[in-house]
Amino acid sequence: MSPGEAPGEKGVELTEQVQAPAVRDFAAELNRALALPDGPGKKSALDRVFLEWGRQDGRTALAFAVKEYEQSGNLSVLRSALQGMAEKSPGEALETLKAMNLSDRIKIDFGADLLEKWTDADPVTAAGWAKENRYPQWWGGPVAKVADEWSRTDPRAAVEWSAQLSPGLDQISALVASTSRWSKTDLKEVADFVGRQAPGFPRDIMAGTLAREFGQEDPSSGLKWASLVQDATGRERAAAGAVADVYGKDPAQAATLLQKSGLPVAEQQGVMRRLQGGPWWR
Repeated sequence: MSPGEAPGEKGVELTEQVQAPAVRDFAAELNRALALPDGPGKKSALDRVFLEWGRQDGRTALAFAVKEYEQSGNLSVLRSALQGMAEKSPGEALETLKAMNLSDRIKIDFGADLLEKWTDADPVTAAGWAKENRYPQWWGGPVAKVADEWSRTDPRAAVEWSAQLSPGLDQISALVASTSRWSKTDLKEVADFVGRQAPGFPRDIMAGTLAREFGQEDPSSGLKWASLVQDATGRERAAAGAVADVYGKDPAQAATLLQKSGLPVAEQQGVMRRLQGGPWWR
């Protein structure tokens, strides 16, 4: 012990040195992975490096991942770096992805992975981000991903949230995904919920979804749900979904079910044209 040093001070210093986490040299690990022969082993090694690097220093990891992508065209390294970043800051990872020079389709694909994990951890915050970053002109997208994932744990909340979105293809896909998943866990509960909704576009989509879900087991019940759809084209589509399975086995029986459904003759004929021409949901 040196003069003036407090007893135990040296021991504390040594303990701190021993317990200090080792700083990984990810640049060196990247170089080793890049030196591997091309193939699945190299790809897997690169993904591991960028995933762990993203967890510890997302911005730096992504900067190196962008360079590697530009040189090799390997999109997987970008996905891995973003996934690592998202474990600490999902919002930052998604905003970073949004600003990247990638196609919308790639952004939606990558964003779906990030949103899935974020929704599992914090569905309300993830839903808020998705609502501000929609692709209304496309089927799917952020809102559909959040609705689908949220409906695994709280389907009512997911359906209610989807219903209050402004119209768009992505809202339709969100409602279909959440209503369908809810029906898989408690068909009676979701049917009671939809039956209490005021007429309008969201109810049309939910009722049309239930027409398909009920129709797979009981086409007559499915047709009753289809009859609740106010929009004529949507009602025709819902009725086609209700009898699609029957039509695949016995077209004549499907026609008979439609005749008994109470739907206008013109709509019955439209349903049969959908089923004959396929796919019926177009």
